[in-house]
Amino acid sequence: MTSYSTTIVVAVIIAKIAGLISIVGSSFILRDLFRNDRIKLKSTKNQIILCLSISDIISSLFLHVIGTWFVPKGLMYGSYGNITTCEVQGYIGILFYYSGAGYIRSWVSSPSLDRPSLSTIFSEIIV
Repeated sequence: MTSYSTTIVVAVIIAKIAGLISIVGSSFILRDLFRNDRIKLKSTKNQIILCLSISDIISSLFLHVIGTWFVPKGLMYGSYGNITTCEVQGYIGILFYYSGAGYIRSWVSSPSLDRPSLSTIFSEIIV
């Protein structure tokens, strides 16, 4: 069995934990969007946030949580896959990663969407 340095093992574990935290955070956003009524989803801003959250969940799952499991066996700590699983993981992860970036770009660049200031966002979080 191949021996891996402590740094690599810790990096893999931290990436999985960070991915899980990202998935939980995006799940709370989805829960908030679907809570109470469907009127929230008629807003373009909320539709973009919905798509962004779904993209984040899928990309975090494939790139961070599953992460090294799909890498060909023996190349990295925690790898159990083969070339095909590695390629599939890469394509799906990057597709949803960049689609999330596109949703952010569409939200930032759209003049018709009311974007809150940072002080407004932080005041809502603190309250």
